[in-house]
Amino acid sequence: MYRSPLDIRGNEFPVLPLSIRGAVAMGRVPDSDQFLSGEEFFVYKFSPEQGGLAGLAFDEGAFSVFGYVVEGMETVISKLESGDKIVCARIVSGESRLKNG
Repeated sequence: MYRSPLDIRGNEFPVLPLSIRGAVAMGRVPDSDQFLSGEEFFVYKFSPEQGGLAGLAFDEGAFSVFGYVVEGMETVISKLESGDKIVCARIVSGESRLKNG
């Protein structure tokens, strides 16, 4: 379980923004607004029409983004619906920059 790392109202901004179509982020722990699950994630299907000020998602900073879809966005990801399960994901670049903790 992870604490939501950013306080947007306190001027903390994400290193990896959520406001990009295909952002991959950690899901929330059920019944918690502060903690994120290390076991569940989702692909954000953001579009600029959904954005608020400066085109940012209203959920910006509320979820930990750890990557982006780089292939299959239109052929696979766009067809995903709530409740579908992804059984395999692969890191294609940037593995050396991952940090534990």
